Amino acid sequence: MKRSLVPLALALCLALPALAAPEPSQPVLPRAGTGATNPADEAYARGLQAFSAGQQDEARRAFNEALKANDRHVMAMLALVELAFQAKNDAEVRRWLQKAEQTEPNNVHVLLTLGRYHLTRDQASKAESVLTRAVDAQPKNLQALIELADAHSRQRDHAKAAVRLRQAAELAPQSAQVQQLLGLTLMRGGKPAEAEKHLLKAAELEPQSPEPLLLLAQMETKAAGATKYIDQALQRAPQSYDGLMMRAYWQHQTGDTASARRTLDGVMKLYPKLAEPWVRLGMLASAEKRTADARSAYKAALERDANHPVALNNLAMISLEAGENPNVAEGMIRKALKVLPNNGALQDTLATVLVAKKDARGALAAIQLAAKLSPNDPGIQLHLAEILLLNGDKVAAKRTAEALKPGPGVDPGRLAAVLR
Repeated sequence: MKRSLVPLALALCLALPALAAPEPSQPVLPRAGTGATNPADEAYARGLQAFSAGQQDEARRAFNEALKANDRHVMAMLALVELAFQAKNDAEVRRWLQKAEQTEPNNVHVLLTLGRYHLTRDQASKAESVLTRAVDAQPKNLQALIELADAHSRQRDHAKAAVRLRQAAELAPQSAQVQQLLGLTLMRGGKPAEAEKHLLKAAELEPQSPEPLLLLAQMETKAAGATKYIDQALQRAPQSYDGLMMRAYWQHQTGDTASARRTLDGVMKLYPKLAEPWVRLGMLASAEKRTADARSAYKAALERDANHPVALNNLAMISLEAGENPNVAEGMIRKALKVLPNNGALQDTLATVLVAKKDARGALAAIQLAAKLSPNDPGIQLHLAEILLLNGDKVAAKRTAEALKPGPGVDPGRLAAVLR
């Protein structure tokens, strides 16, 4: 969904009239023919009409006309912010935001727009500060509470986010959006029982939406529980991409690979331009040791997304295992690392590639970074021990290996070889 910077009341005025009414906490802004009684408001209302009709140049002229009639017309400034944001003109966005803030620094609409702008810039701390002011100014402003919760969540403070969303739920107990956001936040904060209650409420309030049911499925750790919610979600939306991909995942997890392939085939027909279904198909083939089919699936994924890191990583490993020139694998894994430079698994693969190239020192640097990024991954720790040994550091290799026990990710033979 495309992000908008405008406050909710303005966003709703910019929307087509058939859409939902503003939330109760927001004022209704003047429209053409609805009581605008001065030249500035009349021009502003014309701008809203033009914007709703997709006539952005006409809208811009009308909003500027409103400002000529009243140079303190903050809502016209915020409308120009939105136009500049949609045009990806950041300098104009900042210019009009600054002007609006200077004009009415405590205006809730200004604070909301400024907070949203910081969120689009991944400046969650700045957004939190501004949006806190908005909530302090209007404690019952539903949209301000939701946006502030978003700022908290982006800083992984799910407890604070839940507090704000509970306040929002008190103001709008029948809002499916609020119930779903609260459920999601509680889920992320490690409170599954409470999260389930709110997600079920959201599913009840929005009987056509698959989203709360899919979130409920995500909380399940067993196939039966997850499948129940996935099936319900797909009854609501049979072509839901997320629902179908989750179904394929659980089919694979339960060993029903034939059904998983059929589900993925259906997804690829519905969404032929997406890479992820091909990646999942490649992973299925790899698990069944059908290497040629896996290679073909990963290549098909890269035709759709040339930078898909999992496809690149897995193709690199197939290339290495086939005894091909390790330079080919290195090129792929370095391309993947441009997308996810701080991914421990990718750094681990790079270390494997560099060992194949007989670059022991480069491999050590890569595996040390992998171990730093994924300190709790025993497979990476074992690989670190092996590469330390390869570099002649027997003491560090043994110390690293002694901290490991045979189990998932730790091959007993490889571990014994290091400890020998």
